[in-house]
Amino acid sequence: TPRKQELVAQMQALAEATDIEPPQRAEQVKLARATWQTLGRADEAVEQELNQAFNLACEQAFAPCRDYFAAQDEQRKQNAVIKQQILADLASMLDKTLDKGFDSQLTALQKSWRESGPTESALYKEMAVQFKTLVDQLKGRVRGLHEQNLAGKQLLIEKAQQLLTLSVDEAVAGAKK
Repeated sequence: TPRKQELVAQMQALAEATDIEPPQRAEQVKLARATWQTLGRADEAVEQELNQAFNLACEQAFAPCRDYFAAQDEQRKQNAVIKQQILADLASMLDKTLDKGFDSQLTALQKSWRESGPTESALYKEMAVQFKTLVDQLKGRVRGLHEQNLAGKQLLIEKAQQLLTLSVDEAVAGAKK
């Protein structure tokens, strides 16, 4: 009984405290509830009263956390919307022609993804798979273009080397071509 009374007083003090951040406050309430469960039953005369006082004090102590956690949930939802837009932008890039800005746009979208903040875990896992797939496809297109350019350059080198075997006039005409 004395330990339960002490715990009720601690929760009432926590409810009145204003200098405790919501995550620490929530952890303290959680710990107090776990401790309360381990204490067993108090004297029959005060058990019901202590339970009610403890529950009320816990609710009051946790009340500031509700707004904080609601804001966190709202932020995660907004971050999910941002991530969905990034996925849509990446998907639209699949149809774009590869130009000078393509690489920088892809890099910017990847950076935006990293900076967009946390989202709900299950939703993030689903979106992360889509993100990786889209980025891999886009990088594959860029890699393919680079390989194609490399092959074209190799062909030009071979042609230039063949010009070395020709006469100067033919070599000059071939080089101009």
